[in-house]
This record gives sequence, structure tokens and C-alpha cells, in this order.
Amino acid sequence: MELINNNPGLKNDEIRINLIELFYALLHKMKVIIFAVILGAAAAFTVTKILITPMYSSSSMIYIVGDSLDVSFLVNMEVGTALTADYQMIATSRPVVDQVIENLELDMTYENLEKAIEVTNTTDTHILKITVSDSDAERAKRIVDELTVILIDTAAEVMDSAKPNIIQNGYVSQYPDSPSIMKNTFLGALAGFIISCVSVISAFIMNDTINTEEDIEKYLGLNMLGVIPKSEKDDHIPDSGGKKTRKKKHQGASVCRLHLKN
Repeated sequence: MELINNNPGLKNDEIRINLIELFYALLHKMKVIIFAVILGAAAAFTVTKILITPMYSSSSMIYIVGDSLDVSFLVNMEVGTALTADYQMIATSRPVVDQVIENLELDMTYENLEKAIEVTNTTDTHILKITVSDSDAERAKRIVDELTVILIDTAAEVMDSAKPNIIQNGYVSQYPDSPSIMKNTFLGALAGFIISCVSVISAFIMNDTINTEEDIEKYLGLNMLGVIPKSEKDDHIPDSGGKKTRKKKHQGASVCRLHLKN
């Protein structure tokens, strides 16, 4: 793998990344990566559990069909198909929604309640599913039941058609539909993993420090003749005036610079 870099010390401004070294760099920082994963998961869990309001949904279903006095069953089915889209529009119309707010004495505006209503129709069926989402599970059930009754009466009156049949009334949901604690916790852990890995890889790529003999040959194009280790004892080094001494602590190994003169 190769990346372009503007380091003048490298030939052709080129860095060669050793994938094995990169793997070991990630392995060396594994504790940091694991900590970032745990931190991301904990942060996502806390935010989801404490700061985000859980939402519950309740759904009802109605069956739409044409007037039973039509000449044939096929005509009834065709009329029902045509009426389905009309019912979807009427369900979220202002007269219907405002009537629900008034009947239930809800402290909501039309816009707020309209956003909480979802009306769907399964393809090739005459079944309309009405779903209401709310922070209170019992209130969601009351709203969807009232909305269903008002929708049936209003649509039948406006379109002068037979009233649809109620297949299912609303229900009190025991579990919130959103947010998903498990999903958000996983996404938080994934974000922590990605961010930590990107940070480690970026630090590895940007690090041009010479640490080994291979680095000297790789970056400077010079062959190592030897390594002179430094003493770990304290050395007294005279200053330039020769009158005082200063104490210096040597650790590790030094890189000896060899100056070649023509």
C-alpha cells in the first residue's frame, strides 16, 4: 500500500506502509480501542435511556369496499381500490384531525398530531392501517380509536359510500417503538471503534520518527555500521569553562552520527 507525502527526505515523496506494522500498531493500541468502544456504547446507551423520549404506537385497521348494492362483486372490489387513496387523504385532513383533538381535549395543534399519524395501504388489498405514535401508550390507543371512528363517518358522508368495517381497534403497546436502545448502543460502540482505529492509523502514517535500524535504511538510505548504547549511570560533564560540572542522566541507546569528509 502506498501513500503520497510531501516529506522531502523520502525519494519521490513516497511513503510505503507496511500492513504488518500497521496491524501491530493497532494491536499495540488495543486497550485504547477497547476503551473507545466501551465509551461510545456507554454514551449512546445513556443518551438513549435518559435524554430521548420513548415513543409508543397503536394501530387500527379498516376494510374498504364499494357499496354492496353494486351490480357485482368485481365492481365492489374496483370501487374499493379507488376509495383507498381517498381514505388516506381524508384521515389526515384538518377537519378530521381537529375533531379528534376537540373530542379528546388534547393539548396539541393540528400540525403536531398530523405528524404523529401514519396511514398505509398494503399493495393489492383494501385494508387501511392507521397508526398513531405518542409518548403515552394509552393516549396513542385513544387517539387512533377516535380517529378511526371519525374517519369512517366523515369519509362515508363526503364520498356518499358505504361505511368500511373495522377489522382491528387500537391497542396499548407494552414496549416503545423508538428509540431502540440496543441499536443505538451498537452504533455508539461502532462509532467508538471506527474513530479510535482512524486515530491510530493516522498517527501511524504521520509518524516519521526514526526508531530502528530498518527506519534509517528506509528513510535515509544509509547502512548502519553499529549502535553505541548509552550508560544508564549519571555522568559528570564539564561545561565549556571547565569550572563547573553538570549532571546528566542517560537512558536507552543513542544513535551515533558519522560525518564523512571528502
